[in-house]
Amino acid sequence: MTNDLSTEVKHKKKHGRRDWVKNAIIIFLSVLLVLTFFSNTIMNYSLPEVAAQYPQSTTITTKIRGTGTVESAQSYNVTVQENRTIAAVNVKKGDTIKAGQTLLTLDATESQELQDARTNLSSLQLEYDKMQLPKSEDGAAAQAASLSQAQSAVSKAETDLSTARKNASDLKWYQDQVTSAKNTASSASAAKNSADSALTALKDQLENVETGNSEYLSAQQDLESKKAIYEAMAGSGSSSSSDDPEGEASPAADPALEQALADYQAASAEAQRIYDEQIAPQKAYLSQQVDAAQQTAAEAATAEANANAAVESAQNALDAFQSSMTGASDVASAEAALQSAKDALSSAQAAATDAKNNTTYNNSVSKLELDAKAQEVKAAEEKVKSLEEKTSAANIVSRYAGVVTEVNVAAGDTTTPDTPLMVVELTEKGYTLKATVKKEQARLLKEGLQAEITNLWDSGINMTLTSITSDKSDPAGSRVLTFSVTGDDVSVGQSLSFSVGDKNASYDLVIPSAAIHTDSNGSFVYTVQVKSSPLGNRYTVKKKTVSIVASDETNSAVSGDLTAADFVITTSTVPLDVGSQVRIAE
Repeated sequence: MTNDLSTEVKHKKKHGRRDWVKNAIIIFLSVLLVLTFFSNTIMNYSLPEVAAQYPQSTTITTKIRGTGTVESAQSYNVTVQENRTIAAVNVKKGDTIKAGQTLLTLDATESQELQDARTNLSSLQLEYDKMQLPKSEDGAAAQAASLSQAQSAVSKAETDLSTARKNASDLKWYQDQVTSAKNTASSASAAKNSADSALTALKDQLENVETGNSEYLSAQQDLESKKAIYEAMAGSGSSSSSDDPEGEASPAADPALEQALADYQAASAEAQRIYDEQIAPQKAYLSQQVDAAQQTAAEAATAEANANAAVESAQNALDAFQSSMTGASDVASAEAALQSAKDALSSAQAAATDAKNNTTYNNSVSKLELDAKAQEVKAAEEKVKSLEEKTSAANIVSRYAGVVTEVNVAAGDTTTPDTPLMVVELTEKGYTLKATVKKEQARLLKEGLQAEITNLWDSGINMTLTSITSDKSDPAGSRVLTFSVTGDDVSVGQSLSFSVGDKNASYDLVIPSAAIHTDSNGSFVYTVQVKSSPLGNRYTVKKKTVSIVASDETNSAVSGDLTAADFVITTSTVPLDVGSQVRIAE
């Protein structure tokens, strides 16, 4: 009894320990399960919260917005038509000047161009004076005989060249005859080959008339079959020819044999009918075609033979002409000989002229050279006079009133002709402002629209759209808006922000303007990218580039990478980074 009690106590203790371990495991697993299911919720509360919406297809009352810098409608480049050293710059960029106000002070030293021109004039005048001094006369040399010989050589060379040119022309004619004959022979050969091919094809068609007619072949096969059946039934002792079913003797009263004979006769008649209706007319037609093709082939063969004979005749004539020209000069050699003879004649004429009229010739040449030098002296004098007239005064004054927008020189610099030293915007000519917009935006505008100034209040400044032109840097995608700007407080260099246009238009992708961000690469939006996981959806940030097509006070129509299926982030509790995880506001 005692032993049983002890055993029961031990059993209860052991069973109690097992229950405790089991309960501990259940509690641990329960806690782990709870933490697992709620971990996603706990983590979500630590993520940035964003609000998002899909792009809408709606209407926007368009106002194109932009910013530009006021310029004068006309500018004036200050230049100096000589190289001069600048002593002082009397105005600076941004100064408002009056007509006649001193802009630059030049060094009093003459320009380098004027100094060089005077030096050149003195040198030319010295050369002209030297050429007027008396020259000694050389004695005449006797060269008349060589002149006569040179003239004869030129005449002979001209005759030889004329003969060579005629020979070359004749040779080309003979060669053209050979070429023409060969071309004719080639065409005749091609025509013969074509005729032969056509004849062969027609003969093949004629031979294959029966075998090419499936209906006739079928009738023949049926005839042979019916014939074989009949002959088998009639027996080998038949006295009639089995090839002529019409001549068969009437079989003894045997219905099967009578039917076999009738089938045989019908098959024969059908085959003959097809032959008479289809085979015979086609053979007759093709026979006519073959006869005509044979005639054509014979004519082509004759033409080919005649053409080959013409080639041989033309080649023989060419060979004979070339043989007759053996030893004759060609045109190039004759021309070279003539030129050599003319050169010799020119030398002889020059020598004879020198010998006969050396003094007159030299005097004439000297006069020509003297006249030319006199023209050079005159031109040099006119250049000096022109430079003296262009020499600027010590002070360079403005011809117009305006604002100095560029100063390109400093004291000590040397001017370059026609290079702008300063640029003066002529304020009295009015003001303009230019801004670049997308081509899609420009389509919503028209000339004459009034723009609203958005960065100044009660400024009294008016802007009117005067032109819409292509942007030279992006003619396919951008347009330049030019406005006339008026008002008492307008000044060159002033920055004005504006909005223009008031036109309703429907767009497929419209989002809140607050959702659009900008960086150095342009405009973009953040979208929510959904990724599924066992514990639920994960939302990450993605960046998409857009272009603003139109805007109103709150919304903007965009184009670019964005689609209607993108979930666009409109607000966030913290600045966002691409790829970061967020939670969607309830």
